[in-house]
Amino acid sequence: MAHETQTEAPVSPSPNATFTSVDAAYVIITNGLSVVSIVGNLVIIGCYYLYNDIRTTGRKLFVSLSIANFIMCVGALLQAATFYKSTERVPQERSVLCETAALFTVYSNTATCLWTDAIGFYLFLCVTLRFIVVANRVTWLFHIFSWVMPAVVAFSAGASDVYGYDDTFLRRHRRPAPCWISDRVSNKMDWYFVTIEGWMLASYLASILLYTVISCSVKCQAVKKIDRNYVIEDMAIQTANKQLRYIPLIFICLRIWGTFYFLFVQYGPAKGRDMFGDSLLIMKAVGDNSIGLANCLLFLLSIKAMRKRIARWFSDRCKGKVSVPEKWRPSTIVRRIQKKKPQGLDLSGISLDFPTNDDSSSIIDDDILFEREV
Repeated sequence: MAHETQTEAPVSPSPNATFTSVDAAYVIITNGLSVVSIVGNLVIIGCYYLYNDIRTTGRKLFVSLSIANFIMCVGALLQAATFYKSTERVPQERSVLCETAALFTVYSNTATCLWTDAIGFYLFLCVTLRFIVVANRVTWLFHIFSWVMPAVVAFSAGASDVYGYDDTFLRRHRRPAPCWISDRVSNKMDWYFVTIEGWMLASYLASILLYTVISCSVKCQAVKKIDRNYVIEDMAIQTANKQLRYIPLIFICLRIWGTFYFLFVQYGPAKGRDMFGDSLLIMKAVGDNSIGLANCLLFLLSIKAMRKRIARWFSDRCKGKVSVPEKWRPSTIVRRIQKKKPQGLDLSGISLDFPTNDDSSSIIDDDILFEREV
C-alpha cells in the first residue's frame, strides 16, 4: 500500500484541465500575432541598418527595444506550446521546453520593461532637460543595465529551481496554464513579482510619469519663442525624438491587459473570474503579442523618410490605382539653410537626417535640411 501511495502522489490532477474554445483562441492569437510581431521587429532592425539617413541615438535605442521584443515573441511561441502541454496527465516541469520557455519569457519581459524605461529617460534628458550630449554619452549604461539585469533575474530564478507549472491553478480552475513559476515554491507570489510582474508595475508608473512630463515639455516648446541661435538644436530634437515619446504609451496600452489578467486570477473573486476571465485572457493574448507590430507601425509612419519611401513604392507599383496622401507624395524641392554654429553649442551625436551620397540623386523630401559650417 505504501508503494502504491508513492506512485500515485506525483500524479497531477491536470487531466481535468482541458482545452476550451477560449484556450484554443488564446493559442491561435498568441502564435499568429507573435509571428507578425517578429516580422515587425525585423523590419525595424533592418530599416535602421539599411538606411543611414534615419539613424539617430534615439532610434538606436528603439532597435534595442525591438531586439528585446523579438526575444519576447520567441518566448511567447514556446509558452503557447507549454500551455498545451500543461493538459498532460503529468506535466513535465523538468523538460527542455518548459525550462527554455520560462527562461525566455522572464528574460525578454524584464528586458522589454527596462528598455522602455531607458528610452523614456533618454527622451526626458533630451527633450525636457535638453542635456543632449549627456544623454548620448550615457547610453552605454542603458545597454549594460537593460541586458544584464534581465539575465541576472532569469538565471537566478532558474538556479533557484522555481520554473514549472502551477498545479494548484490547474486543479482549481481546470484550465491549462503556461510554464512559469511552479507551485512547489513556498514563496510563489514573491517570485511572480520578482521575475516579471514587479518589473511591469514599476515600468507602468515610470512610463506614465515620463510620458506626461515629455508631452508637456513638447507642448511648451511648441508655443515658446525659440532663440535664433539655437534653432538648429531645437529642430534636431524635434526631428529625432518627438515621435519616440509614444513608445511608453504603446507599452502601457498593450501590456496592461496581461497584468490585469494576472491580478484578476490571483486576487480577484471567483464570480468575477468566471465573468471576465476569458475576456481578459483574449485581451492579454492580443496585447502581449502585438507590441512588435505596433512599434513597427510607429517606426514606419512617424519617420518622414520612411513614409516617403513607402509612398514612392506604392506610386511605382500602383500608378492610377491607389491615391497616396498629398503629404506623403515625393517632391523635388529641397531647401537648404546654412547656419553658423554658435560658440559652445555641441551638436555631436544628433542626426539631422542628411541624405547619403547614394540617395543624393533621388532626394524626395521637402523638409528643411540644416547644414552647419565647421
